[in-house]
Amino acid sequence: MPASATLMNTWVTSWMSSKRAAWPTTPSVPCLQIIFHADHGYHLGEHGEWEKKSNFDLVVRVPMLIKVPWKTDTSGGKKTAALTELVDVFPTLASLAGLPAPPGVDGVDIAHLLDDPTGSTFDAAYHQYPACQVKDFNHTRQMCNQSPKQTFDFMGYSMRTKQWRYTAWYPWNQTTLKAEWSAPYAAELYFHDGDDSTNMDEFENENVSESHPSVAKALHARLLAFFQKN
Repeated sequence: MPASATLMNTWVTSWMSSKRAAWPTTPSVPCLQIIFHADHGYHLGEHGEWEKKSNFDLVVRVPMLIKVPWKTDTSGGKKTAALTELVDVFPTLASLAGLPAPPGVDGVDIAHLLDDPTGSTFDAAYHQYPACQVKDFNHTRQMCNQSPKQTFDFMGYSMRTKQWRYTAWYPWNQTTLKAEWSAPYAAELYFHDGDDSTNMDEFENENVSESHPSVAKALHARLLAFFQKN
């Protein structure tokens, strides 16, 4: 494990331990909300990738812990399988504070999961990351460290449902700075049936896009509808 990951584990453990003793457990401190989350996962060589630069679950999925004292009876110590995104943090905090989210803020309020962790949110989460220094789909994608968007070669558009991750790679137009949507693309489809969130890599090692063409087609249509609109 690289030093950065080891240091992160050490600091998180230390921070959580120092806060646990002072953590409010009664309604006498009703205003304190704590949300802890990472901003990305980490590759340690899986899929030939390193660090945080891909569209795989290992990078896109992150831990998120929410502590709201007046919700401990319904959600304390529990997990949810509902899909969420980090853009949901702001509107959720605002809602829990009894405030409206400011106009133009992305994301949705997921506070209802603190009342019922078995509840649902939306049926797909989205992500994108580019590839640089590659001229066709048959080469290993390179990271785009400090690369201006005028130098991207491809853009990977990805979506995650409870059962599937689907990613489509499109050529990137370095002049218009948009994907060439009418060009040929490469597809990745991974089946997450049985995924209980204990292994972030187990379910994304076999691309099943060719053996499940109807699933790939349906998810591709949804992916285009989302990214071409946004």
